[in-house]
Amino acid sequence: MALPNLFQQINTTALPAISNENISGASAMKSSYNLPLIAYEGGQSLVTNTASPLSLYTTANRDPRMGAAYTTALNNWKTDGGQLFVLYSDISVPISLANLAH
Repeated sequence: MALPNLFQQINTTALPAISNENISGASAMKSSYNLPLIAYEGGQSLVTNTASPLSLYTTANRDPRMGAAYTTALNNWKTDGGQLFVLYSDISVPISLANLAH
C-alpha cells in the first residue's frame, strides 16, 4: 500500500468508524450512568506481524498527515462527549511484532 492510500483509508474509513461506532455508542451508554467518557491506551494502531509494512507505518507516523488525523480523532472525541484521552505510547522505536519473537 502506498502512503497516500494509507491516509485515505485512515481518513475515510478508520476515523469515521471510530467516531460513529465506538465513541457515539460509549457516549450514549455513559449518559445512562452519569459517568465521564474517558479513554485509556488509545491511539492509532499501525501494528504489523511482519516486517514488510514497517517502513510504510514508520513513514506514516512521521508524516504531518498523521498529526492531522490525530487532531481529527481527538476533536471527534471531544465533540462526542469525550473528556480525558490517554494515549498508549507517544515515543518508541519502530518495531515489527515479528521481530519481538526473535
